[in-house]
Amino acid sequence: MSVGRLNTSVVPRVIVGAVNGLEIVAVGALRIARDVLVRTISGVADIGAEALTAATAGVRGVVSAASRTIGDIAGTTQGNVRNTLSNVTHARAARRTLGEPSTESAEASAASSADATRRPRGRARGSRAASRSTRGSVAA
Repeated sequence: MSVGRLNTSVVPRVIVGAVNGLEIVAVGALRIARDVLVRTISGVADIGAEALTAATAGVRGVVSAASRTIGDIAGTTQGNVRNTLSNVTHARAARRTLGEPSTESAEASAASSADATRRPRGRARGSRAASRSTRGSVAA
């Protein structure tokens, strides 16, 4: 069939061809968009995994350093306590060998000598009168 010089069977074929062409372009654009999106998400996942690995390694390093520091502090403290106990033990042993009295006997002798030099309990009557006369009047 032809109308004027135009063939009526050509128009539907042109429209179908145009729709097919648009379909090919649309499918290609969707595939490109999907590929870009998949690669982007994959890249972000890789970056996240690397960041997590680095963070984990960093935390492990911090924990390791803190553990070593605490171990050093504990070792130093243990050594200081041992040295102090050793010094105390050697000092007592040195006093005994030199004939110096121990701390307990020195305290006892100091207390007995303080008792011997103490004044008698009763006060002299003269000292009380003298202290009254040297005071100034509060009412004045």
